[in-house]
Amino acid sequence: MSRVSSELMNILLIWIKFYLLQILFLKLEVTYLSLYARAFLAKLIIALTVTAILTYVTGITIIWGTVIALTLTLVTSLAADRPFLLLLGRNITVLVDVALAIPVIWGLTRLITGLFLPISTLAILTLVVVVGEWFFHTYAMDTRLSKDLRLRIKD
Repeated sequence: MSRVSSELMNILLIWIKFYLLQILFLKLEVTYLSLYARAFLAKLIIALTVTAILTYVTGITIIWGTVIALTLTLVTSLAADRPFLLLLGRNITVLVDVALAIPVIWGLTRLITGLFLPISTLAILTLVVVVGEWFFHTYAMDTRLSKDLRLRIKD
């Protein structure tokens, strides 16, 4: 029985490798996964830019900076972009993103370092978030991401 199960396991592993090679090398498109992965990556780049500035200004370690970046990405993505982008449009959703990003950045920086961020630093970080989110919303509205979200809202 163990020989049969090991043969089945080998067949399964060969099938998985073949499928992964098709995706990687033959450009078999996994539409929604790649679409959302690219969107998440774009938002993460915005958050990592904010983190780089925070690391420089406050001396936060890279690990804590990454925690702030991931938290910022998840909060703005789940609490602002998904519910409001199609309903309110890209410009108002940028304001919602900023309204969520400022307390997350300020609060986590205060919690981790014990420092209050100066208003000038918070203004620069807000400007980075505004510019990055506006470009992200333009990307999301111009791609199939907005169509997919519309379909999910109707369901």
